[in-house]
Amino acid sequence: MNRIISFIVFGLLSLSAVGQDQTVGVFLNTPEAENGYTLIAPTASRTTYLIDNCGNVINTWQSDYLPGMVAYLLDDGRLLRACKKAASFSSGGSGGRIEMYNWDDQLIWSYDIADDVQHQHHDLAIMPNGNILAIVWDRRPDMEVIQAGRDPNSIGSSGVWYEKILELSPIGTDSAEIVWEWYLFDHLVQDFDSTKNNYGVIKDSPHRMDINYRNYFGTNPGPGDWFHMNAIDYNPELDQIVFSSRSTNEIYIIDHSTTTQEAASSSGGQAGMGGDFLYRWGNPEAYQRGTPIGQKLFGQHDAQWIDEGLKDAGKIMVFNNGIGRPSVDYSSIEIIDPPLDGFNYSLAEEESFLPLESSWTFTGENETAFFSTRVSGASRLANGNTLICSGNEGRIFEVDSTGNLVWDFINPVINFGPVSQGQVPSTNDMFRAYKYSPDYPAFEDRILFPGPKIENNPWPDSCVIYDNTVRVQENILNENVQVYPNPARSFVTLENNSSHALQVNIFNTMGSLQSSFEMDANHTKSIDVFNWNKGIYFASLSNGQTIKLIIAN
Repeated sequence: MNRIISFIVFGLLSLSAVGQDQTVGVFLNTPEAENGYTLIAPTASRTTYLIDNCGNVINTWQSDYLPGMVAYLLDDGRLLRACKKAASFSSGGSGGRIEMYNWDDQLIWSYDIADDVQHQHHDLAIMPNGNILAIVWDRRPDMEVIQAGRDPNSIGSSGVWYEKILELSPIGTDSAEIVWEWYLFDHLVQDFDSTKNNYGVIKDSPHRMDINYRNYFGTNPGPGDWFHMNAIDYNPELDQIVFSSRSTNEIYIIDHSTTTQEAASSSGGQAGMGGDFLYRWGNPEAYQRGTPIGQKLFGQHDAQWIDEGLKDAGKIMVFNNGIGRPSVDYSSIEIIDPPLDGFNYSLAEEESFLPLESSWTFTGENETAFFSTRVSGASRLANGNTLICSGNEGRIFEVDSTGNLVWDFINPVINFGPVSQGQVPSTNDMFRAYKYSPDYPAFEDRILFPGPKIENNPWPDSCVIYDNTVRVQENILNENVQVYPNPARSFVTLENNSSHALQVNIFNTMGSLQSSFEMDANHTKSIDVFNWNKGIYFASLSNGQTIKLIIAN
């Protein structure tokens, strides 16, 4: 039985009644917004929040670690979260630990990837079989890097790190089996030193990475985090992986149907190319088949396939941060339609990968409507809208298919916790955000009660959750049931005036059952609430009514 109960709470005052500018929380919620629950993991907080469209907290998960960086709500109600763990080397987006929590905030699995030669970072991808794809920094000795063809003058004091992708099969509560691996180091090309490995012609090797490509100028050796992978996604229909490199301004697709041995080579798998790039897009200059004029991506994040059943399914959506554009810096959302040919991608001789332009681009009402220099993401929703997380701004907003703003939220959580309404937040970054529809399997047989806002001292509002299945009645008098007193301190009485018995279940705002009983027809029931915590409770009746109770102890 797919049973989801959610609520509309009607506020008594509108925001306009408060003589101060709003700074955080929900600024706009319209009927055109996708009704659902948004997961946010503020980068400055150890708490992950699930909120409704009015900004009310539905659930929270508390970790001992800051994000490192992504968090997902899985379809069985578990939370998958990357965490920031100290290590001997790190950079932006550092993680090092992966955690899994159940719906009730119990840590049920964790796994560390953080030592002298490897460190998990940024993103994860959950697979249909329950395995997890993790992107990991791969630290190599300088001499090995030089033998691979790297220019020694481009190696700084922190060395040069590469990337690897690990497929983890969780075991028990703190272990995992690595069942598949892919290493960038196995797929390089260089034209710097003919006496070293990987020597070749860059433009003749578009399926491999130029080990000496750098998107900055001058003689500075540059950072150890040379490639800076920041996103990963898995396509089960194609059995392929897409990932994003901020430093090269490109996204890449590789074959996952290979064995680990084939993934280290240039043959094998459904595409017959082993672990070489099947596709790349965003900056053809990186493989010497283009010029700066042809660059389309600028420090992008969150490359992902649009899921089946959604508008533009099978295409790839990217948050294009836009830092370093030729004119003015601005962010945009791009959708591209790769030229898929079986399990490969069409590429003309000496040409760059198509398409020449995105199939859809969103920049807002003007090119500076939103701009995030780092982090950020976007995703397509079930109603065709697009959810956008402009992470550096601490903002999540939703637009419809014509670009109209239909939902808008500012994260109130900073380094020291949530700010008060009216206080301007800083350091309220978010890596990404995801919105889940009410029929998402994680919510099956769960009662989703709206708790308080995230921010401190929230203002009264008149926000409405549209199209929910049950409405909470603010008045205490219903057609068949009366409740008194309400608010209550010691006892609360329910009076059943109907001609049939009723089952009554009382829940707190986190959905935990507080009391359950049956009321006979035309009878009353008094409940001792003296030891209940102060706050809001909901009485769910078998006749379909739900009554809000206030305990004022």
